[in-house]
Order: sequence, then structure tokens, then C-alpha cells
Amino acid sequence: MLRNSAAMLRAIGPLRNAAGAGRTAMTDTGNAISGNAISAIVSRACQEVAEITNAATQGRIAEAEARIAEAEARAAEAAAAAEAAAEARAAEAAAAAEARAAAAEAAAAAAKAAVTAQLDHLHHSLAAILNDAPTALGTSVASVASGASGASGASGASGASASHSSSDSSTGPTGISQATYALLAAAQHGRLDVVQKLVAAKADLNGKVYVKRRGKTLTPLLLAAKHGNADVVALLAKAGASLDFCGTSFYDNTPLLAALHNMDGSVVQVLLEAKASANRSKPYNDATPLGYALHSGMSSHVALLLEAKADVHCKTSKHSGSSLWLSDRLARAGHFGAATAHALLQRAELDARRASEV
Repeated sequence: MLRNSAAMLRAIGPLRNAAGAGRTAMTDTGNAISGNAISAIVSRACQEVAEITNAATQGRIAEAEARIAEAEARAAEAAAAAEAAAEARAAEAAAAAEARAAAAEAAAAAAKAAVTAQLDHLHHSLAAILNDAPTALGTSVASVASGASGASGASGASGASASHSSSDSSTGPTGISQATYALLAAAQHGRLDVVQKLVAAKADLNGKVYVKRRGKTLTPLLLAAKHGNADVVALLAKAGASLDFCGTSFYDNTPLLAALHNMDGSVVQVLLEAKASANRSKPYNDATPLGYALHSGMSSHVALLLEAKADVHCKTSKHSGSSLWLSDRLARAGHFGAATAHALLQRAELDARRASEV
């Protein structure tokens, strides 16, 4: 088609030349041929030129339409390929997500099974300690459980001796004595009756267990404070448990820091009344009780700590400023309770200055 169009266009030139020659001949011959005849010849030549031009134009339009159709076909193929690729990727992502979900479910099931096994062992250990005299704490616990604590001094002494010997020889799942394991469990779950019996049987109040999975060193008092068992905290504190013990990892806290972290005012008050240190920081990062209280926004806890002689100038952590500096910064940021806490700290500082001046 393009060749025909080119041929047509090439034919236009001679026709135009012929028309021009006709006009010239008419002039030269002095109207030898009539003007009407010349006009007719020129008109036919112009008509042929128009027809040839129109045909050439139609040929180009058809060619352009063919190219457009070809481009549209290629675009449709590309779109189909892209859609298929996207669907394939989506299917792969869905399959991967399902696999991850299945793995998470399996891990959760395994963790649940492990916890269930630990609880089963715990229940068995408690039953042995409270009901089976030859194991764990032996005759001392049996006497406490049965109410036969009024035995003679000699028999009581021999019972206590048997108790410690048996306790040392019977171990729980973590390698500690069953007596210590039972006291840890009873303190965590708020079993005041069990704690009372174990304390009376001279169980180790400061027995420790390191939980590797959580990176924590735990004591009975710490577990009781962490889980909000204020009555158990009071009993253990009165019996002589260490009030300020703290492990050295990031996750370790003193009993007071654990209570402040949980915003448990009743446990905080019990510990401070038992003379827990209001300035004992955690070894890992030197975080202080006042720092915990300020970050939690509990101005009531700040007041309790100030009553217990907390130091307002002590740094709240290894990389922070004093309690006054922190409370001012939190108050400016609009932190909950910070303005009231800052006012309390300022007043405590003023009272300390006045007392020193006197």
C-alpha cells in the first residue's frame, strides 16, 4: 500500500507540469484553442491530483491504525503478564504467612505444654511438702499442717534438724530445694497459708532461682511484690526476708522497684513501712525508685518515697539527671502527674534546705 501511495505521489508532478504547459500553450497560440477547452483540461488534471493525494492520505491512516492496533496488542500482553506475576507473588506471600502462622502456633503450643508441665510439678511439690512428711521439709511441715506445733522442745529441735536435712536432699526442677521452690511458688500465687507454714518450718526466705529464659534472679519477696500480694510481702518482710535484693541483669528489680513498675501502691507502702530503701537502685543501670515513680506518673508514690527520705538530688538512672531535673522535664512535656510530682520534689528540697540551715 505504501508503494502505491508513493507511485501516486510521483505521478502528481507530471500532471501539474502538463497543466502548466497547457496554460502556457494557450497564451502562446493566442487563443488557438478555446479557453473553455483549456479550463476543462486543467480541471480534470486538478481532480486527478486531489484523488491521488486523498488515496495517499488514506494509505498513511490505514498504516497508522495498523501500528496502533499492534501496540495495543503488545500492551495487553504486558498487562496480562504483569497481572499473572502479581498473582503469583501474592500466592507466595500468602503461603509464607500461613507457614509462619503455623510455626507460631506450634511454638505457642510447645510453650504452653512446658508451662503446664512446670505447674504440674509445682502442684506435686506443694502436695509433697504439705502432706508427705518424709519428703521436703519433713516432720516440721507435717507438724505445722496438723497443728501439732506444741510438741516438746527436744522433739521440735530434732524435727527441725530432720527438716533441713530432708530439704537439702530434695530438689525441685531447677536444682534448688523443694522447700525454696515451694516458697517461691506460694509467694508468687499469693498462698498466704502455705507461706506461713513454710516460714514457721524455717524455709530459706531468701532462696534464689535464676530464670534463664527471662534473665531474672527471683526471690520469694520479689515474686510476691511483683504479683501484688501485699499480705505475703508483709509476712516475708516481718520474718526477715531481704528487702533490697536485686540481680544484675537488665530485667532484674528490687521488690520496691517491681511494685513501682506495676504501680501497686499497697505493696509500695508495705515495703516502705518495712524500711525498704527508698534510694536502692538497680545495678544494671542505676535506675532509682523516684525515677520509676516519675515515669509512671504516680505522684502518690512520689509522696510515699519522699516520706521515706528518698534523695531528690540522686540521679534517676545512669544516663539521666536528678529527680528534680527529670520531673521538671516531664512536667514541661505535659507528662501525666509530672507537675504534681515536681511540686512535691521542690517542696521536699526546700524543707531539706530549711532543716539544714537550722
